[in-house]
Amino acid sequence: MPTMLKFQNIDVLEFDFDTNQYEILNKEFLPFLLRDRIRQSQDIAMLSVNEQISALVANKDAMMDFFTNRCIDISRTNAKFILNALGLSQQIDRENALRIMFVCKGLSASDDYWFASSAGDTWEDVCLRDNPLHETLSHVALFGDTTASITGEVRTPELTNQGAYPKSWKRENGRLYLQKGSKGDRAAEQEVCTSLLLDCTNVPHVHYWLEDLEGMKISVCKSMCNDEVSIVPAHDFIRWCEYTGRNTLEEVCRIDEENFNRMLVTDYLIANPDRHGKNWGFYMDASSGELLSLHPLFDHNLSFDRGTIAHPEGGYSLLFPRRTKKDVAMEAIQKCDFHFTSKVSESCFLEGYHAEAFGERCRKLGLNPHFTKSYAVGVGDGRK
Repeated sequence: MPTMLKFQNIDVLEFDFDTNQYEILNKEFLPFLLRDRIRQSQDIAMLSVNEQISALVANKDAMMDFFTNRCIDISRTNAKFILNALGLSQQIDRENALRIMFVCKGLSASDDYWFASSAGDTWEDVCLRDNPLHETLSHVALFGDTTASITGEVRTPELTNQGAYPKSWKRENGRLYLQKGSKGDRAAEQEVCTSLLLDCTNVPHVHYWLEDLEGMKISVCKSMCNDEVSIVPAHDFIRWCEYTGRNTLEEVCRIDEENFNRMLVTDYLIANPDRHGKNWGFYMDASSGELLSLHPLFDHNLSFDRGTIAHPEGGYSLLFPRRTKKDVAMEAIQKCDFHFTSKVSESCFLEGYHAEAFGERCRKLGLNPHFTKSYAVGVGDGRK
């Protein structure tokens, strides 16, 4: 039976694995993991038999790549409980990823792509921002529950939620909020402290606050997406650049060089070890499918990592292999306007040595964070 991949109410791609049929209906809105990879069935029919086989295999590989990258990571805390509650396999292979996507219609809180199985399905009926979420499943996602059992169709972003820490989405007053817990550490508090620190800069970022929910400290933030913009992870964009022969760095700088360089400076200053391809990315215009800019920085619960602080050059960059964060930041600071908009206070740091490390790195980049009195002396003098 044909399935329609949609973006909001826009028909993007109709596909049927049983008959190997693929019809691109709007190429400008194809997800970046599918752009320039999917070939139309009518074009494939013009090829030789061997070429047809190769093209059909490539089409299915591209689709499965999209499914598996969109699917929940089994290593995420409570992922197994989520799958158990829905009676789904814990093995996230290609076939099970497909089943998982169809259970939740591929709905995500990060973008507006979804799967419609009938002509009567509309975006207004499934949009997570406008319809209630499955509260039981949200609770399982954040706290874990071995007894929960859920049947029938579910409207949830939990099956496409990425990352390793326990988290869930809640809908309140017509808006989505991400709740993220800890794993026996102080990650939620660190997320909030780093948010307060970035509030003192001109770096676009997601603002987090701390709440206590059922005895667990959680960080909370508003969803970055709305009817006008969706997120494209850098991972997907980089893959697109690779298989289309584009220079990734040139393409990123063409779109938003200023905030890309601010991000490089930020990661050195906050000793962030976690800027992988799904922890940064772009805003996509929901009216055109074009990339607009980098989206605000987010997910800093692992910042001020001890090992990264201890490394004399700030550790190695995930974005520039074999180069250190300090080296990358020293170059980036010359290409952007990074500055402090207010004084940095004691409340911005979870530990005293975090402030010391931050102050020392600022000095190496020629920045003055204007510490308040509580840290004006302590920073850099070796005190905890």
